[in-house]
Amino acid sequence: MFMVYAKFSDLALESTPVKLKTYNGQVILPVGQITAEVEINNVVKSCTIVIVKNAGKILLGRDILKIFGLRMAPNLHENVNSLGSSLDELLLEFQDLFKRELGKYTGKKIRLEVEPNVRPIFHKPRPVHFAFKDKVATELSKLECTGCIEKVGNSAWGTPLVPVMKADGKSVRVCANYKITVNRYLRDVNHHLPRIDKLFAALQGGKKFS
Repeated sequence: MFMVYAKFSDLALESTPVKLKTYNGQVILPVGQITAEVEINNVVKSCTIVIVKNAGKILLGRDILKIFGLRMAPNLHENVNSLGSSLDELLLEFQDLFKRELGKYTGKKIRLEVEPNVRPIFHKPRPVHFAFKDKVATELSKLECTGCIEKVGNSAWGTPLVPVMKADGKSVRVCANYKITVNRYLRDVNHHLPRIDKLFAALQGGKKFS
């Protein structure tokens, strides 16, 4: 364990291009930075310290740890690694939830209703680029085998497919442009959302969340 001492009096506040990000993705813009003499275990180094408005305790960043040649305590890594066995047990117990395959909704049947007196819109299939044809056929067959889609002989509604190349550059994601057909005529299902203060009030006193 080591002690950290720093004196900030009479130090000029400088502008800084640094942007901080919390663990949940929130961006924090510092009000500036100062250059201060920092002492750790009787060793003094000149360090740049970022100043944040309405902050809590002082946080020692990895940059300062590197300047002083410090590293995380070994027992911290040991504690993290000790979770491995517990994690393996959970993965084994709930293996159905962690399968690398598409899940299936088994609840009540969902029905989408369109506005009355709407004439169905049928768009002819758009031509698929020759380089995409085999990939689209493979993906459609895969979606049919997994139960995501069902082949029909005819339909009053027809929505054009939009193939999108995936990040791997080899396979495609088959999308459909429902915006120009059924989406504009779907009846909205409105649900009252509780206010955030009511949610916080309901969670008050809670100890375990999942």
